[in-house]
Amino acid sequence: MQRPPGPSGYPLLGVLPRLVRDPLGVLQEAAEKYGDVVCLGTAPRRVYLVNHPALIQHVLQEYPDRYAKGRSVDRIRPLLGEGLTTSDSALWQRQRRLLAPLFHPHAINNLAPLIVRTTVNHLDRWRSRPNADGPLELMNEMLNLTRTIILEVLFGSRPATEMAALHQAAASAIEHTERHVWRLSLLPHRLSFTFDRNLQRSLAALDALLHARIKARREKDTGKGDMLGALLELRDPETGKTLDQKQLRDELVTLLVAGHTTAAAALCWIWILLDQHPLVRREVERELEGLPDREALSFDDMEKSGFLRAVVDEALRLYPPTWVTARTALVDDVIGGYRIPAGAIVLLCSWLVHRDQRFWSQPEMFLPERFRDAPAEQRPPFSYFPFGGGPRGCPGRNFALLEIRLILALTLSRCRLELLPDQNLTPHARITLRPAGPVWFFPHKKGSE
Repeated sequence: MQRPPGPSGYPLLGVLPRLVRDPLGVLQEAAEKYGDVVCLGTAPRRVYLVNHPALIQHVLQEYPDRYAKGRSVDRIRPLLGEGLTTSDSALWQRQRRLLAPLFHPHAINNLAPLIVRTTVNHLDRWRSRPNADGPLELMNEMLNLTRTIILEVLFGSRPATEMAALHQAAASAIEHTERHVWRLSLLPHRLSFTFDRNLQRSLAALDALLHARIKARREKDTGKGDMLGALLELRDPETGKTLDQKQLRDELVTLLVAGHTTAAAALCWIWILLDQHPLVRREVERELEGLPDREALSFDDMEKSGFLRAVVDEALRLYPPTWVTARTALVDDVIGGYRIPAGAIVLLCSWLVHRDQRFWSQPEMFLPERFRDAPAEQRPPFSYFPFGGGPRGCPGRNFALLEIRLILALTLSRCRLELLPDQNLTPHARITLRPAGPVWFFPHKKGSE
Protein backbone atom coordinates (compact mmCIF):
# COMPACT_ATOMS: atom_id res chain seq x y z
CA MET A 1 0.00 0.00 0.00
CA GLN A 2 1.41 3.36 -1.03
CA ARG A 3 2.17 5.76 1.80
CA PRO A 4 0.23 9.06 1.64
CA PRO A 5 2.38 12.09 0.82
CA GLY A 6 3.14 14.83 3.30
CA PRO A 7 1.57 18.19 2.59
CA SER A 8 3.48 20.93 0.81
CA GLY A 9 4.64 23.90 2.81
CA TYR A 10 7.62 25.40 4.54
CA PRO A 11 10.73 23.48 5.74
CA LEU A 12 12.44 23.68 9.14
CA LEU A 13 11.43 26.87 10.97
CA GLY A 14 9.26 27.81 8.01
CA VAL A 15 6.89 30.65 8.86
CA LEU A 16 6.81 29.89 12.60
CA PRO A 17 8.93 32.95 13.56
CA ARG A 18 6.64 35.18 11.49
CA LEU A 19 3.59 33.78 13.27
CA VAL A 20 4.70 35.73 16.33
CA ARG A 21 4.41 39.04 14.44
CA ASP A 22 1.48 38.49 12.08
CA PRO A 23 -0.39 35.21 12.60
CA LEU A 24 -3.45 36.16 10.55
CA GLY A 25 -1.42 37.35 7.57
CA VAL A 26 0.91 34.35 7.67
CA LEU A 27 -1.91 31.79 7.84
CA GLN A 28 -3.79 33.58 5.04
CA GLU A 29 -0.67 33.51 2.87
CA ALA A 30 -0.04 29.82 3.61
CA ALA A 31 -3.60 28.82 2.72
CA GLU A 32 -3.57 30.81 -0.52
CA LYS A 33 -0.17 29.44 -1.53
CA TYR A 34 -0.50 25.78 -0.58
CA GLY A 35 -4.18 24.93 -0.13
CA ASP A 36 -6.18 23.24 2.60
CA VAL A 37 -3.39 21.30 4.36
CA VAL A 38 -0.11 23.16 4.82
CA CYS A 39 3.10 22.36 6.68
CA LEU A 40 4.03 25.62 8.41
CA GLY A 41 7.40 24.33 9.64
CA THR A 42 9.09 21.29 11.11
CA ALA A 43 11.28 22.74 13.87
CA PRO A 44 11.14 22.79 16.83
CA ARG A 45 8.04 20.69 16.06
CA ARG A 46 5.84 19.98 13.05
CA VAL A 47 2.93 22.38 12.71
CA TYR A 48 0.16 22.07 10.11
CA LEU A 49 -2.66 24.36 9.05
CA VAL A 50 -5.91 22.58 8.15
CA ASN A 51 -8.27 24.89 6.29
CA HIS A 52 -11.41 23.14 5.01
CA PRO A 53 -14.68 22.46 6.87
CA ALA A 54 -14.71 18.75 6.03
CA LEU A 55 -11.13 18.35 7.27
CA ILE A 56 -11.81 20.36 10.42
CA GLN A 57 -14.81 18.10 11.04
CA HIS A 58 -12.45 15.11 10.69
CA VAL A 59 -10.29 16.44 13.54
CA LEU A 60 -12.90 17.85 15.90
CA GLN A 61 -15.91 15.59 15.43
CA GLU A 62 -15.28 12.42 13.45
CA TYR A 63 -11.99 11.30 15.03
CA PRO A 64 -11.53 13.34 18.22
CA ASP A 65 -9.83 10.36 19.88
CA ARG A 66 -6.90 10.82 17.47
CA TYR A 67 -6.28 14.38 18.67
CA ALA A 68 -5.79 15.96 22.09
CA LYS A 69 -4.98 19.38 23.49
CA GLY A 70 -1.57 18.02 24.57
CA ARG A 71 1.44 20.16 23.73
CA SER A 72 -0.66 22.59 21.72
CA VAL A 73 -1.84 24.28 24.94
CA ASP A 74 1.44 24.08 26.89
CA ARG A 75 1.82 27.85 26.87
CA ILE A 76 -1.47 28.60 28.58
CA ARG A 77 -1.12 25.82 31.17
CA PRO A 78 0.73 28.05 33.65
CA LEU A 79 -2.47 30.12 33.78
CA LEU A 80 -5.22 27.51 33.32
CA GLY A 81 -3.51 24.48 34.85
CA GLU A 82 -5.42 21.28 34.13
CA GLY A 83 -8.85 22.86 33.90
CA LEU A 84 -11.58 21.77 31.52
CA THR A 85 -10.07 23.71 28.61
CA THR A 86 -6.60 22.16 28.77
CA SER A 87 -7.02 18.67 30.25
CA ASP A 88 -7.16 15.45 28.22
CA SER A 89 -8.28 11.84 28.27
CA ALA A 90 -9.76 10.39 31.48
CA LEU A 91 -9.23 13.60 33.46
CA TRP A 92 -11.14 15.66 30.89
CA GLN A 93 -13.97 13.11 30.73
CA ARG A 94 -14.30 13.19 34.52
CA GLN A 95 -14.28 16.99 34.60
CA ARG A 96 -16.81 17.30 31.78
CA ARG A 97 -19.14 14.88 33.58
CA LEU A 98 -18.74 16.65 36.93
CA LEU A 99 -19.12 20.19 35.59
CA ALA A 100 -22.02 19.51 33.22
CA PRO A 101 -24.67 20.80 35.71
CA LEU A 102 -22.98 24.21 35.73
CA PHE A 103 -23.64 24.59 32.00
CA HIS A 104 -27.19 23.23 31.94
CA PRO A 105 -29.52 25.65 30.07
CA HIS A 106 -31.65 26.16 33.19
CA ALA A 107 -28.58 27.16 35.24
CA ILE A 108 -27.42 29.55 32.51
CA ASN A 109 -30.86 31.13 32.09
CA ASN A 110 -30.99 31.83 35.83
CA LEU A 111 -27.96 34.12 35.41
CA ALA A 112 -29.87 36.63 33.25
CA PRO A 113 -30.91 38.90 36.17
CA LEU A 114 -27.31 39.11 37.40
CA ILE A 115 -26.08 40.04 33.91
CA VAL A 116 -28.81 42.66 33.55
CA ARG A 117 -28.17 44.22 36.98
CA THR A 118 -24.40 44.38 36.50
CA THR A 119 -24.72 45.84 33.01
CA VAL A 120 -27.16 48.55 34.12
CA ASN A 121 -24.82 49.52 36.98
CA HIS A 122 -21.89 49.68 34.55
CA LEU A 123 -23.83 51.92 32.15
CA ASP A 124 -24.86 54.19 35.02
CA ARG A 125 -21.21 54.63 35.96
CA TRP A 126 -20.48 55.89 32.45
CA ARG A 127 -22.78 58.84 33.11
CA SER A 128 -21.72 59.50 36.71
CA ARG A 129 -17.93 59.42 36.22
CA PRO A 130 -16.07 62.67 36.98
CA ASN A 131 -15.04 63.30 33.35
CA ALA A 132 -18.36 62.31 31.83
CA ASP A 133 -17.64 64.31 28.68
CA GLY A 134 -14.41 62.44 27.92
CA PRO A 135 -14.00 59.32 25.75
CA LEU A 136 -13.75 55.76 27.05
CA GLU A 137 -11.62 52.91 25.72
CA LEU A 138 -13.84 50.21 24.24
CA MET A 139 -11.93 46.99 24.92
CA ASN A 140 -11.15 47.99 28.51
CA GLU A 141 -14.80 48.83 29.17
CA MET A 142 -16.03 45.52 27.77
CA LEU A 143 -13.37 43.59 29.72
CA ASN A 144 -14.24 45.40 32.94
CA LEU A 145 -17.94 44.70 32.46
CA THR A 146 -17.66 41.03 31.53
CA ARG A 147 -15.03 40.43 34.23
CA THR A 148 -17.33 41.96 36.84
CA ILE A 149 -20.11 39.64 35.68
CA ILE A 150 -18.05 36.45 35.78
CA LEU A 151 -16.49 37.31 39.17
CA GLU A 152 -19.96 37.68 40.67
CA VAL A 153 -21.08 34.47 38.96
CA LEU A 154 -18.11 32.67 40.51
CA PHE A 155 -17.97 34.24 43.97
CA GLY A 156 -21.22 36.13 44.54
CA SER A 157 -21.28 39.67 45.88
CA ARG A 158 -17.96 40.44 47.57
CA PRO A 159 -16.55 43.59 49.20
CA ALA A 160 -15.38 46.22 46.71
CA THR A 161 -11.74 45.92 47.79
CA GLU A 162 -11.72 42.16 47.24
CA MET A 163 -13.37 42.49 43.83
CA ALA A 164 -10.87 45.17 42.81
CA ALA A 165 -7.98 42.92 43.81
CA LEU A 166 -9.43 40.01 41.81
CA HIS A 167 -9.95 42.31 38.81
CA GLN A 168 -6.35 43.46 38.88
CA ALA A 169 -4.86 40.02 39.47
CA ALA A 170 -6.89 38.40 36.69
CA ALA A 171 -6.13 41.16 34.19
CA SER A 172 -2.41 41.03 34.95
CA ALA A 173 -2.18 37.22 34.74
CA ILE A 174 -3.98 37.17 31.38
CA GLU A 175 -1.87 40.01 29.98
CA HIS A 176 1.43 38.36 30.89
CA THR A 177 0.23 34.97 29.64
CA GLU A 178 -0.53 36.50 26.24
CA ARG A 179 2.96 37.97 26.06
CA HIS A 180 4.41 34.65 27.11
CA VAL A 181 2.49 32.80 24.38
CA TRP A 182 3.51 35.01 21.47
CA ARG A 183 6.83 36.63 22.25
CA LEU A 184 8.53 33.45 23.42
CA SER A 185 6.75 30.93 21.26
CA LEU A 186 9.95 29.44 19.82
CA LEU A 187 11.45 28.64 23.25
CA PRO A 188 10.48 25.53 25.21
CA HIS A 189 7.52 26.59 27.31
CA ARG A 190 9.10 25.60 30.63
CA LEU A 191 12.20 27.65 29.84
CA SER A 192 10.25 30.69 28.71
CA PHE A 193 8.06 30.53 31.83
CA THR A 194 11.17 30.39 34.04
CA PHE A 195 12.51 33.60 32.50
CA ASP A 196 9.18 35.44 32.64
CA ARG A 197 9.23 36.82 36.19
CA ASN A 198 6.25 39.10 35.56
CA LEU A 199 4.12 36.11 34.62
CA GLN A 200 5.23 34.23 37.72
CA ARG A 201 4.39 37.16 39.99
CA SER A 202 0.99 37.76 38.38
CA LEU A 203 0.02 34.10 38.69
CA ALA A 204 1.19 34.00 42.33
CA ALA A 205 -0.99 37.02 43.13
CA LEU A 206 -4.05 35.50 41.46
CA ASP A 207 -3.51 32.12 43.12
CA ALA A 208 -3.18 33.70 46.57
CA LEU A 209 -6.55 35.44 46.19
CA LEU A 210 -8.27 32.31 44.87
CA HIS A 211 -6.89 30.02 47.57
CA ALA A 212 -7.92 32.52 50.25
CA ARG A 213 -11.48 32.64 48.85
CA ILE A 214 -11.66 28.81 48.69
CA LYS A 215 -10.34 28.51 52.24
CA ALA A 216 -12.83 31.06 53.57
CA ARG A 217 -15.71 29.31 51.85
CA ARG A 218 -14.71 25.90 53.19
CA GLU A 219 -14.48 27.27 56.74
CA LYS A 220 -17.62 29.43 56.81
CA ASP A 221 -19.78 27.74 54.15
CA THR A 222 -21.35 31.05 53.12
CA GLY A 223 -22.41 32.47 49.79
CA LYS A 224 -24.66 29.74 48.51
CA GLY A 225 -25.81 30.12 44.92
CA ASP A 226 -22.53 31.01 43.22
CA MET A 227 -20.32 28.72 41.15
CA LEU A 228 -17.68 28.29 43.82
CA GLY A 229 -20.36 26.87 46.12
CA ALA A 230 -21.53 24.58 43.32
CA LEU A 231 -17.95 23.42 42.64
CA LEU A 232 -17.39 22.63 46.31
CA GLU A 233 -20.50 20.46 46.38
CA LEU A 234 -19.65 18.43 43.27
CA ARG A 235 -18.92 14.76 43.88
CA ASP A 236 -17.70 12.16 41.45
CA PRO A 237 -20.60 9.67 41.14
CA GLU A 238 -18.15 6.76 40.90
CA THR A 239 -15.71 7.63 43.71
CA GLY A 240 -17.69 10.10 45.83
CA LYS A 241 -14.65 12.39 45.87
CA THR A 242 -14.90 16.18 45.70
CA LEU A 243 -12.52 18.43 43.76
CA ASP A 244 -9.16 18.88 45.49
CA GLN A 245 -7.63 22.32 46.06
CA LYS A 246 -5.58 22.35 42.83
CA GLN A 247 -8.48 21.20 40.68
CA LEU A 248 -10.75 23.82 42.26
CA ARG A 249 -8.17 26.49 41.47
CA ASP A 250 -7.74 25.31 37.88
CA GLU A 251 -11.48 25.17 37.20
CA LEU A 252 -12.05 28.60 38.75
CA VAL A 253 -9.32 30.19 36.63
CA THR A 254 -10.59 28.45 33.50
CA LEU A 255 -14.14 29.71 34.14
CA LEU A 256 -12.83 33.17 34.96
CA VAL A 257 -10.69 33.52 31.83
CA ALA A 258 -12.98 31.81 29.34
CA GLY A 259 -16.03 33.40 30.94
CA HIS A 260 -15.14 36.98 30.10
CA THR A 261 -12.31 37.44 27.57
CA THR A 262 -14.13 36.02 24.55
CA ALA A 263 -17.38 37.86 25.29
CA ALA A 264 -15.48 41.15 25.72
CA ALA A 265 -13.67 40.71 22.40
CA ALA A 266 -16.92 39.85 20.63
CA LEU A 267 -18.69 42.90 22.07
CA CYS A 268 -15.81 45.15 21.05
CA TRP A 269 -16.15 44.07 17.41
CA ILE A 270 -19.96 44.30 17.51
CA TRP A 271 -19.81 47.96 18.60
CA ILE A 272 -17.26 48.69 15.87
CA LEU A 273 -19.47 47.06 13.24
CA LEU A 274 -22.61 48.84 14.42
CA ASP A 275 -20.78 52.17 14.32
CA GLN A 276 -19.73 51.41 10.75
CA HIS A 277 -23.25 50.26 9.76
CA PRO A 278 -25.78 52.67 11.30
CA LEU A 279 -28.70 51.20 9.31
CA VAL A 280 -28.08 47.83 10.95
CA ARG A 281 -27.91 49.48 14.37
CA ARG A 282 -31.24 51.23 13.79
CA GLU A 283 -32.89 47.99 12.74
CA VAL A 284 -31.74 46.31 15.96
CA GLU A 285 -33.01 49.28 17.97
CA ARG A 286 -36.42 49.03 16.29
CA GLU A 287 -36.60 45.35 17.14
CA LEU A 288 -35.75 46.07 20.77
CA GLU A 289 -38.54 48.64 21.05
CA GLY A 290 -41.02 45.78 20.95
CA LEU A 291 -39.59 44.09 24.04
CA PRO A 292 -41.02 44.51 27.57
CA ASP A 293 -39.16 46.24 30.41
CA ARG A 294 -35.60 46.13 29.15
CA GLU A 295 -34.17 46.03 32.66
CA ALA A 296 -35.92 42.69 33.20
CA LEU A 297 -34.78 41.05 29.99
CA SER A 298 -34.64 37.26 29.98
CA PHE A 299 -33.28 34.43 27.90
CA ASP A 300 -36.70 34.09 26.22
CA ASP A 301 -36.61 37.77 25.21
CA MET A 302 -33.25 37.22 23.54
CA GLU A 303 -34.55 34.17 21.69
CA LYS A 304 -37.35 36.32 20.23
CA SER A 305 -34.92 38.98 19.00
CA GLY A 306 -34.06 37.39 15.68
CA PHE A 307 -32.17 40.27 14.09
CA LEU A 308 -30.13 40.97 17.21
CA ARG A 309 -29.13 37.30 17.26
CA ALA A 310 -28.19 37.52 13.58
CA VAL A 311 -25.99 40.57 14.25
CA VAL A 312 -24.13 38.67 16.97
CA ASP A 313 -23.71 35.58 14.78
CA GLU A 314 -22.41 37.62 11.85
CA ALA A 315 -19.95 39.50 14.07
CA LEU A 316 -18.67 36.17 15.39
CA ARG A 317 -18.21 35.05 11.79
CA LEU A 318 -16.11 38.06 10.82
CA TYR A 319 -14.23 38.36 14.11
CA PRO A 320 -14.30 35.06 16.02
CA PRO A 321 -12.75 35.76 19.44
CA THR A 322 -11.29 32.25 19.57
CA TRP A 323 -9.77 32.68 16.12
CA VAL A 324 -7.67 29.51 16.11
CA THR A 325 -8.03 26.05 17.68
CA ALA A 326 -5.04 23.77 18.16
CA ARG A 327 -4.78 20.02 18.56
CA THR A 328 -1.90 17.56 18.95
CA ALA A 329 -2.01 14.38 16.86
CA LEU A 330 -1.85 11.33 19.14
CA VAL A 331 -1.33 8.87 16.27
CA ASP A 332 -0.29 8.99 12.63
CA ASP A 333 -3.29 10.17 10.62
CA VAL A 334 -4.30 11.10 7.08
CA ILE A 335 -6.09 14.41 6.51
CA GLY A 336 -7.24 15.33 3.02
CA GLY A 337 -4.98 12.63 1.54
CA TYR A 338 -1.90 13.92 3.39
CA ARG A 339 0.10 12.24 6.13
CA ILE A 340 0.07 13.88 9.57
CA PRO A 341 2.59 12.28 11.96
CA ALA A 342 1.91 11.64 15.62
CA GLY A 343 3.09 14.51 17.80
CA ALA A 344 2.38 17.18 15.20
CA ILE A 345 0.33 20.24 16.08
CA VAL A 346 -2.68 20.97 13.88
CA LEU A 347 -4.09 24.50 13.63
CA LEU A 348 -7.75 25.03 12.72
CA CYS A 349 -8.36 28.70 11.96
CA SER A 350 -11.97 29.90 12.11
CA TRP A 351 -10.84 33.38 10.95
CA LEU A 352 -9.84 31.89 7.57
CA VAL A 353 -12.75 29.49 7.10
CA HIS A 354 -15.33 32.12 8.08
CA ARG A 355 -13.99 34.38 5.31
CA ASP A 356 -13.56 31.73 2.62
CA GLN A 357 -15.52 32.63 -0.52
CA ARG A 358 -16.01 28.93 -1.28
CA PHE A 359 -18.44 28.75 1.63
CA TRP A 360 -19.66 32.33 2.07
CA SER A 361 -21.11 34.84 -0.38
CA GLN A 362 -19.43 38.25 -0.04
CA PRO A 363 -17.39 36.95 2.90
CA GLU A 364 -15.77 40.30 3.78
CA MET A 365 -19.12 42.07 4.09
CA PHE A 366 -21.06 42.52 7.33
CA LEU A 367 -24.45 41.04 6.37
CA PRO A 368 -26.46 39.89 9.42
CA GLU A 369 -29.38 38.88 7.23
CA ARG A 370 -27.38 35.86 6.03
CA PHE A 371 -28.01 34.32 9.48
CA ARG A 372 -31.58 35.55 9.75
CA ASP A 373 -32.75 34.44 6.30
CA ALA A 374 -30.74 31.27 5.54
CA PRO A 375 -31.03 28.06 7.59
CA ALA A 376 -27.80 26.84 9.12
CA GLU A 377 -28.34 23.52 7.32
CA GLN A 378 -27.51 25.23 4.03
CA ARG A 379 -23.92 25.77 5.17
CA PRO A 380 -21.32 23.00 5.26
CA PRO A 381 -20.74 21.74 8.80
CA PHE A 382 -17.74 23.50 10.37
CA SER A 383 -17.80 26.37 7.87
CA TYR A 384 -18.88 28.30 10.99
CA PHE A 385 -17.38 27.29 14.32
CA PRO A 386 -16.79 30.31 16.59
CA PHE A 387 -17.13 28.04 19.64
CA GLY A 388 -15.24 25.05 18.28
CA GLY A 389 -17.16 21.82 17.82
CA GLY A 390 -17.37 18.12 18.45
CA PRO A 391 -17.11 16.65 21.95
CA ARG A 392 -14.78 19.47 23.02
CA GLY A 393 -16.90 22.34 21.79
CA CYS A 394 -17.03 25.25 24.22
CA PRO A 395 -19.29 24.28 27.16
CA GLY A 396 -19.80 27.97 27.99
CA ARG A 397 -21.29 28.79 24.59
CA ASN A 398 -24.81 29.43 25.89
CA PHE A 399 -23.56 31.67 28.70
CA ALA A 400 -21.42 33.72 26.30
CA LEU A 401 -24.27 34.20 23.83
CA LEU A 402 -26.75 35.15 26.55
CA GLU A 403 -24.28 37.63 28.06
CA ILE A 404 -23.39 39.23 24.71
CA ARG A 405 -27.03 39.59 23.63
CA LEU A 406 -28.18 41.02 26.96
CA ILE A 407 -25.33 43.56 27.14
CA LEU A 408 -26.00 44.58 23.55
CA ALA A 409 -29.75 44.96 24.10
CA LEU A 410 -29.41 46.91 27.35
CA THR A 411 -26.74 49.25 26.00
CA LEU A 412 -28.62 49.99 22.77
CA SER A 413 -31.77 50.78 24.75
CA ARG A 414 -29.95 53.35 26.91
CA CYS A 415 -27.22 54.93 24.79
CA ARG A 416 -25.40 55.06 21.46
CA LEU A 417 -21.69 54.37 21.26
CA GLU A 418 -19.93 56.79 18.88
CA LEU A 419 -16.40 55.78 17.92
CA LEU A 420 -13.80 58.45 17.32
CA PRO A 421 -12.61 58.60 13.69
CA ASP A 422 -9.28 57.42 12.29
CA GLN A 423 -8.48 54.70 14.81
CA ASN A 424 -6.46 51.53 14.28
CA LEU A 425 -9.09 48.79 13.94
CA THR A 426 -6.73 46.20 12.45
CA PRO A 427 -7.39 42.79 14.04
CA HIS A 428 -4.64 41.71 16.42
CA ALA A 429 -4.50 37.97 17.13
CA ARG A 430 -3.59 37.23 20.73
CA ILE A 431 -5.34 34.62 22.88
CA THR A 432 -8.47 36.36 21.60
CA LEU A 433 -8.94 38.50 18.50
CA ARG A 434 -9.08 42.21 19.31
CA PRO A 435 -8.26 45.56 17.67
CA ALA A 436 -4.55 46.31 17.41
CA GLY A 437 -4.83 49.69 19.09
CA PRO A 438 -7.05 51.38 21.66
CA VAL A 439 -10.56 52.19 20.42
CA TRP A 440 -12.02 55.37 21.93
CA PHE A 441 -15.73 56.12 22.03
CA PHE A 442 -18.31 58.48 23.47
CA PRO A 443 -21.46 57.01 25.07
CA HIS A 444 -24.37 59.27 24.13
CA LYS A 445 -27.48 58.94 26.25
CA LYS A 446 -30.60 58.15 24.25
CA GLY A 447 -32.66 61.29 23.64
CA SER A 448 -29.70 63.64 24.08
CA GLU A 449 -28.12 63.22 20.64
